[in-house]
Amino acid sequence: NRGNTFISYYTYGAGLGLALDLGLRRLGAQRGDTTLTLDRFMRELWRVHGKPERPYTLTDARAALGRVAADTAFANGFFRRHITGREAPDYAGLLADVGVVVRPAAPGRAWLGDVAMEERGGNLYVQSGTLVGQPIYEAGANRGDRLVTLDGRALTSRADVASVLESRRPGDTVPLVFESRGRRIQTTITLRESPAVETVLAEEAGQTPDAATLARRARWLAPRAR
Repeated sequence: NRGNTFISYYTYGAGLGLALDLGLRRLGAQRGDTTLTLDRFMRELWRVHGKPERPYTLTDARAALGRVAADTAFANGFFRRHITGREAPDYAGLLADVGVVVRPAAPGRAWLGDVAMEERGGNLYVQSGTLVGQPIYEAGANRGDRLVTLDGRALTSRADVASVLESRRPGDTVPLVFESRGRRIQTTITLRESPAVETVLAEEAGQTPDAATLARRARWLAPRAR
């Protein structure tokens, strides 16, 4: 049940690193300091802890961030909300600073969940564990179950599921029949819009970034290899 119990610190940490970089850049822009970035924070950690090989704690990292930002409140708030707390950063707002738009990946399209399905012997099976809170999980289906019908349509392939979803909209409730551990279960599933998002340049979203935003983006994406 890995999908419901595990969060990778690789992707989670990368996401927090992105938020911290953009947050520091925003703070620097308010002061006219274009060098206030995640790089400066990492260099400070290396200077104090990496090069002399001194272990550091969360308290040490927070103090280093406060020194780099010259703003203890900023450092304390970031750690309280996002490191020791569980609040997600405002990615939409932070990325807007550099002319990037966060938007729904599949607006207006019906979705039953992020689930892998296997076609086998003319039947369709749930191949992966279903995720808590998603429509197919709430309907009761899980790994190994055979999906029999959706909205009255017999299911033998992923294409059958896609065809049903294309004819429906988020919020629709449709009949679902599946077999689980030798039992045939007749229930309903309420389709929703996928919570997945995508990022695109503001220009691709029909917006016109101003010169300051374009300059921030150019600095953000500029190569730094020497």
